[in-house]
Amino acid sequence: MNYPNGSMSDPSLYVKLPMREKNERQIGQLFWVPCPLTSSSTFTLRIGSWKAGMDIKDAKLEVKKVHRPEDIGRLSDGLHADLSRMVIPELDLDSSADLIVGKVKRRPAVLIYKDCHNLRKFAGIESGIQGGASFPNKHVFAPIYSLRKEENLDSSFPEKFIQNVKDHKYPNIVFLPSYATLLKNDSMLVLSEMFVLSINVVSPLDYCIDPTAFSVYLETFNSAIVDEICLLQGKLDASSQTK
Repeated sequence: MNYPNGSMSDPSLYVKLPMREKNERQIGQLFWVPCPLTSSSTFTLRIGSWKAGMDIKDAKLEVKKVHRPEDIGRLSDGLHADLSRMVIPELDLDSSADLIVGKVKRRPAVLIYKDCHNLRKFAGIESGIQGGASFPNKHVFAPIYSLRKEENLDSSFPEKFIQNVKDHKYPNIVFLPSYATLLKNDSMLVLSEMFVLSINVVSPLDYCIDPTAFSVYLETFNSAIVDEICLLQGKLDASSQTK
């Protein structure tokens, strides 16, 4: 894959957006977001102790570890279905859902896809069942992580890894050089860790990644995925021929 000349190592990688384009939100634009921090375990928050007649606000909460997908939606012992999931009534949890306890961190991220709709409403409008218009309510982002931190060198990534990122060794990782107040440290955009957020909890920044360069990064990542799929297809074809 041929990368745009100079775009990996100098500020020309970043393009300042006019106000209108900034507010319209663009693919490749940088945002501040509450980025979810993935841990090795998943935990649910439920009502752990409650008796009839007790004010629900006095109920004790408990955190339970999820060991398998089937644990989601299972009742805590001795609790009525409605009560075990009413920790936050506004969430309207049903019998197949749970409240997950997780961590988020404010960090920069890049917009990957912006037109995510409420699919029930979108399907109704597209099918002519209901009127009105459907507007995007979620965006897809990829997170940005600092490679080096001047204020905490112990948390920096190894130099060998940083050089590999600069040399485009990993199709899922894009090197982002530091630039003024936009990115204080040399960083990496990790395309393989995309996540979805409500459009109301993110803050757009004035800059986007150069569109030509960003299209190359996405094409490289997509090609790596397609290669994996083709490899699997080859294995399946070879297996079917030996039967």
